Amino acid sequence: MLKAEDLPLPVLREDLLLQPGPPAADDSPSWTIYDPARGRYFRIGWTAFQMLSRWSLATASALLKVTNKETTCHLTQQDLNELLRFLFANNLTVNPINGDYHSYLQQNRASSPPWYQQLVHSYLFFRIPLLRPDRFLRLSLPYLHWCFASRMLYILGGIGVLGLYLVSRQWETFTATFLHFFDWEGALYYGLALIFSKTLHELGHAYTAVRLGCRVPVMGIAFMALFPMPYTDVTDAWRLRSRRQRVAIDGAGISVELALAVLATLAWSFLPDGPTRSAAFVLATTTWITTLTINLSPFMRFDGYYLLADAWGVDNLQMRAFALARWRLRRLIFGATEAKPEVLPLAKEHKMVVYSYITWIYRLLVFTGLALMVYQFFFKLLGIILFLIEIIWFILRPIVQELRIWHKMDHQKISVIRKMALSLILILILLIFLLPWSDSVRIPSLLEAEHHTTLYVPEPAQIDAVLIKSGQTVAAGQVLLKLKSPKLDDDIGLSEKRLDLYRLRLERATTSRETSADMRVAMQQWSTEAARLTGLQQQRERLLVRAPYAGIIMDMNPALHPQRWVDTALPLATLVAPDQAVVLGVAQEDDLIALAVGQTGHFVPEDVLGKSIDIEVTEIGSVNIHELDRPYLASVYGGAIAVRQNAHGKLAPTASVFAVRFTPKSTPSLTRIQRGTAFINAKPRSFVRRLFDGSAALLVRESGF
Repeated sequence: MLKAEDLPLPVLREDLLLQPGPPAADDSPSWTIYDPARGRYFRIGWTAFQMLSRWSLATASALLKVTNKETTCHLTQQDLNELLRFLFANNLTVNPINGDYHSYLQQNRASSPPWYQQLVHSYLFFRIPLLRPDRFLRLSLPYLHWCFASRMLYILGGIGVLGLYLVSRQWETFTATFLHFFDWEGALYYGLALIFSKTLHELGHAYTAVRLGCRVPVMGIAFMALFPMPYTDVTDAWRLRSRRQRVAIDGAGISVELALAVLATLAWSFLPDGPTRSAAFVLATTTWITTLTINLSPFMRFDGYYLLADAWGVDNLQMRAFALARWRLRRLIFGATEAKPEVLPLAKEHKMVVYSYITWIYRLLVFTGLALMVYQFFFKLLGIILFLIEIIWFILRPIVQELRIWHKMDHQKISVIRKMALSLILILILLIFLLPWSDSVRIPSLLEAEHHTTLYVPEPAQIDAVLIKSGQTVAAGQVLLKLKSPKLDDDIGLSEKRLDLYRLRLERATTSRETSADMRVAMQQWSTEAARLTGLQQQRERLLVRAPYAGIIMDMNPALHPQRWVDTALPLATLVAPDQAVVLGVAQEDDLIALAVGQTGHFVPEDVLGKSIDIEVTEIGSVNIHELDRPYLASVYGGAIAVRQNAHGKLAPTASVFAVRFTPKSTPSLTRIQRGTAFINAKPRSFVRRLFDGSAALLVRESGF
């Protein structure tokens, strides 16, 4: 490295391009160095530009002297050394700084991580380039200039209003379209619609970049933890001086998906039922919702991140913001006196620090969830390995690296007051994790009558009379509906006539001289027909639908009227015994450790007008539920239990859940099933104990590979 001696400056590569860049974060001018050999861009500030513009002076002393004389800079040898390190580290010089080519070898070795790190990086993130679309984009762009016209915004706005109006007229049908995706055909069309929308998303980035004079060298698929996502290389946008133009490229993909959703919403209203309409539903709903929740998030390196970085005028936002946040944290905890990573306006610095803290929390949640998804996606052994890689690499590794830096800091310089404050905070944290706090277990539940029956007809018949109405109280055995069957009436009439005929024959046989054999035949015919008539009369008696017990008639079918034919699959009404209630819940496996028979709590209905009731745990299932027999609790019907359809078309929980039965301590008056949550006062457990219990349960469950 150059010292204060008058050493020659290294020769810069002749193929490098230097051009003005956008204003820096502190509103100072910036310049961009373009390396065409690697397609990379580097941003430099005003002082670096002043030195590079006088690089022809060839010596360090001459460069510093002339630059300080001709500008307002006050440069030192350290400033020049930092610039030289930057040039050398990014291979922007012809020769090594000291002329020693061994340094290139050392640099190459340093840039090649160990094999295990390369393996982790390859698993966590890798790209597969598929297309070199630049020539095609430039040839086809003239045919798409109308897409960028300002009037398109008004046209799409009008289409959106019309589409929403038409959908509102068929809202129930629109929302029911989602259920079509629970079979293989629906999943196929969902996937095709998703691929179509994401392809247009990336083309939006690409065409906007080409329109603004940038190159798009590659489009392909990137894999993050083996999850595929399309990508477009718009690195050439670094050459743009206007931040507004860069924001246009960043937001083009989201804009295209929103426009596609507007058109699909209108198309849904005119398409016939079928796969095409279902695909329009996907484009009108789930695709743009996911692009807003995922792509627009600034906490991951997706579109939202680059939008925020360009809006704030901060290149490499996360790296610089994280450096500021770590500096602030060290200064707050240890009173560190190390130099600030960079000097920015105070308001912008505060925004970047807050952004860093939110990003850390967001990433902790996202990476933990991603690790759990990876664990569930693969078979047990591989799932556990990949889960550990996610947790160690994304969560534990950054924390350990920062703790190492804290350990190396000079703790002797920490003031007594700061040490006391740190000790107090540490004690409070330990208390939070180690002390058993009040532990209330939340269990999705239903409050319903213990006796409730859905009434059906015993066989297909015609309604003769409806003797009840919804909300009516009935007694046990009371006739609710009178049914009739013309065929049954004809059979009974015919049987009665036959019985009269057989009786007449039998009477004649007793007064005549017929043989005993004829008498026995007549008697047998009469007995058989009498038994048949009794059976037919009993069958007609069953056509009187009676209440099996006393209760209230609820959810009566409004289409019941005399002369209508009904079959055995049509529910007539529900009979509820309101004086006996029960609460039935479905508990997650992790909650079973804290539950025990005899524990008390209260049930809070989902309806805000409903009243909570005190309950007691009376039964806990020992076998997990394979099929959910109460659809009210299923996620597809707004419940809290995540389900999927199994091979038999039944709702199967995606995780291990167990049935729990609660007995109300009072008798609420029930007229319908109420969905809600049971809060059980379980034995208090500390966070560490709950973590240990959950880990132990996981190991026991997954111990068999």
